[in-house]
Amino acid sequence: MSIKLYAGNAPQLGDKNNNATASVTSNIPDDFPEMTLTPAINGYIDPESIKVINIKENNSYNDGFLAYRDPFGDFFDMAAADTLFMESWYELKGTDANFKVKVPVKAEWEKSETPWSNGGTIKKFIYSNNHAKSDLFYSVGYTVYPPNFVQNNKNNFFEQFIKSTQDQISGRIIDQRIVSNPNFTGREFTAVVGDSFFVRSQFLLQDNVLYQLLVGGPGDNPFSVYAESFLNSFQTATNVLVNWHFFEQPSFNCYLPTPPSKQTKTYPLAAGPLNVITYSSTDYKELVEYTVTASTYPPGHKFGNKNAFFEDLVATAEKSYIGKAYKTEKVENNGVEGRYIEMQLMNSKIYRIYFYFDGNTVYQFAAGGDSQILVSNNATRFIQSIHFLSADDEK
Repeated sequence: MSIKLYAGNAPQLGDKNNNATASVTSNIPDDFPEMTLTPAINGYIDPESIKVINIKENNSYNDGFLAYRDPFGDFFDMAAADTLFMESWYELKGTDANFKVKVPVKAEWEKSETPWSNGGTIKKFIYSNNHAKSDLFYSVGYTVYPPNFVQNNKNNFFEQFIKSTQDQISGRIIDQRIVSNPNFTGREFTAVVGDSFFVRSQFLLQDNVLYQLLVGGPGDNPFSVYAESFLNSFQTATNVLVNWHFFEQPSFNCYLPTPPSKQTKTYPLAAGPLNVITYSSTDYKELVEYTVTASTYPPGHKFGNKNAFFEDLVATAEKSYIGKAYKTEKVENNGVEGRYIEMQLMNSKIYRIYFYFDGNTVYQFAAGGDSQILVSNNATRFIQSIHFLSADDEK
């Protein structure tokens, strides 16, 4: 069976009286049953009285499938499981969100964008694959809403996506529950398709990013060590950039903490004027300064040897910042050549700077602060967000 699910545009709420949703538990606070233990009358349990039975052979359970008695895999002993196969699995990472998850088959993200009614663009990413050895279908999706996205009624928000998934797979919800941690809040549910194909899925909302994990297969396969390893491998860190400003220019884009200020200067050269535009933005929480500079040289300017030109750029930066570059590397971004430097200033601040040379324009992307700048997730993700546009990107 093949399923393809897209976390993304919230569907319209359907008829609340629809029989397909009658069994869906909802609402806050939840009304899920609590597990209780009744102590033995004598204060202890006689080991001889304990009997081990095969639950699959016990007709008191619905069809004997794990989905009916442990719909969320809570009783699975991950510590005792053999997960050596995970070493050969591929670590899937998001490009516009900060997370990772292990999947058995490598594949590229399918991407799409749609305009949002409140302004901005909704970006969707989906990974899906069938894996023969585990006999399971795996899907990972995430949707990045614009920074001004706010969801006040999360219960209704999640119900819409659960209902949409249920309709897509033509399934019946067995059980669902609220899941949350300091990073995200969400819903987890299990559904049955037909008589014995089960689907487990999670919707997780962190800031303005919605994730969906899904694994499905016949019988007890969705409760195997493969399925549990997939779901348990999901990790997400703070999505700092999703609340940042998406800074978009004709030749490149990146993320900045806030909409930047702009400063323009012109310098006379033999071949004509050199136009320099500097965009500045500050992360006041982490006290990191970010600048993006585009220096456009006149058409007749002679740059000479490229390596020597980059060396001159580094030397000019050292004079400008009053510092010394102690690390220099060659870099490339979507076909655009450049240099990366780490520089220590006289005031002990550290700057991480990228120079790129495209046509007759030199671009400089810089992040500076105290020594923590070298390990700052914000600074790293700013650097990783820099993307030069190719002809294909512009179409």
